[in-house]
Order: sequence, then C-alpha cells, then structure tokens
Amino acid sequence: MWKKYLKIPDFLSISRRDVEKILLALPLKKNAKVLDIGCGYARISLFLKQQGFDVMAIDIEDKMVKEALKKGIPAKKWMQEISNSLQIHLILVITDGLLEHFKNPEKILKEEYKVSKKFVVNFLPKTTWWNKILEKFQNTPEVYWRNKEYWKNIHQRFFKKVMLVELKRIWAVICEK
Repeated sequence: MWKKYLKIPDFLSISRRDVEKILLALPLKKNAKVLDIGCGYARISLFLKQQGFDVMAIDIEDKMVKEALKKGIPAKKWMQEISNSLQIHLILVITDGLLEHFKNPEKILKEEYKVSKKFVVNFLPKTTWWNKILEKFQNTPEVYWRNKEYWKNIHQRFFKKVMLVELKRIWAVICEK
C-alpha cells in the first residue's frame, strides 16, 4: 500500500461524476445487490446506497471498515476467499484502486467472477504524467503501471464482454458475464 497520500489538485482529480455515470449506466434494478471490494472511505458504496442499491463493502483496513459502517454501509474485514464467506451472488462487484496493488490480480478477478451474477467494474490507474509524479512521492508498487492491453486481456480470461472506458486518470473496465 502507499506510504502516504497527497492531496490531488481538483483539476487533476478523477471525476466522480464520470465514475457515477458509468455505474448508473449499467442496467441494474433498484435493490440490486452490490459489493464494493477495497471500499476505502466508502464513497462509491455510499453513492450506490443513495441510488437505492443494496450495498455491502469489504476492506483490509479496520479503519476503512469503520468508515463504511459509520455511513450505514454493511461492511466486513477482507477475507481471503470472498465467495466462500458471502454465500450469496451479487449483481455487481466493484473495485476502485485495488487490482493494481497485486502482483497476481487474477485471484481477485476469479473471486469477482464467482460472486457476481452479471457485472464487474474495476477502476484502474492510467499512466499519465500526474500519476507518474504521484508514484515518485507515494512509492507505489512496481506492478502498479500496467497498460490497457494487460487489463483488457486479463479480464477477457473470465468475462464474455469486456469494455475499457478511458477517464481522466483511470480506466474503467466494465465486464459482463
């Protein structure tokens, strides 16, 4: 994980509206079950809850689980095998800034595939000049900067439909079973 966090200037920040538009464009019914893996401060979880979805969150950090719980999001500590511990199938599984931290993200993709009945959306960093500057200050892992073809190919091993959407500083990989 990153050693420290920097304040990102507003003009370079990821557009939350773009992320929200992508999630709202998915053909989901109200009350659809959604899992936010690596929820962080539960911003996406809270947004989806406010839209009427049945949202659950997990994170490796106790602090982040507490943040999600404060916002009224049912949250749990990260489990090795998500599918075994949930014992339910979800319509949508989301990660934002998670997969790039793993040398082998296939393990998480397998779990996402198991627990999602329909959609998986992974938000991943693009190689931009601002991201490269952040890398120097934040000491990001060596596996962090993978190209869009890598992300597309690794998702295509599991999902029938894979679409890459380019946002300001991130890719949105939208997968359908």
